[in-house]
Amino acid sequence: MADTEQTLRAALELARPYRRPHGFPVALRMRVATWALSQQASGVGKTALARRLGVATKTLGDWLAQLTPAEVGDDKPRFVPVIIAPEMPRSASQQAEEIVVHSPCGYRVEGLKLDELLQVLQVLG
Repeated sequence: MADTEQTLRAALELARPYRRPHGFPVALRMRVATWALSQQASGVGKTALARRLGVATKTLGDWLAQLTPAEVGDDKPRFVPVIIAPEMPRSASQQAEEIVVHSPCGYRVEGLKLDELLQVLQVLG
C-alpha cells in the first residue's frame, strides 16, 4: 500500500520523539522521505511538505539527504574516469602567441590569439 499524507502524518504523530527517547524510527523517516521526494517531483516545496506533515523543514531536509542514490533513482556514477595524457611540447613562438583565459566560474579557454581575445571581451562587455 502506498503511503499517503494522512497515513504518514498519523504515523509521525504516534512516533513523536517525546514518546520515544531516540527520535523517529529510521523506517518511518525513510517512508516519509520517499513520499516527500515524489511530492517534490510534482513541484511541491520542502517547506510546504514539512508543514503538511507537522515536522520541521530542516528535519525533512535531513531525512531527504539520508536517501541513498538508488532510493532517489539516481544510479549514475558520481565520478567519470579521466585519462591524463602528457602535454604536447609547443614551440616558444606558439606559447607567446596563445592566451589562456580563466573565468571566475572555473572555465578555461586556451589557444586564443590577441584579436580573438578582443572579440570575446567585446561580446562579454
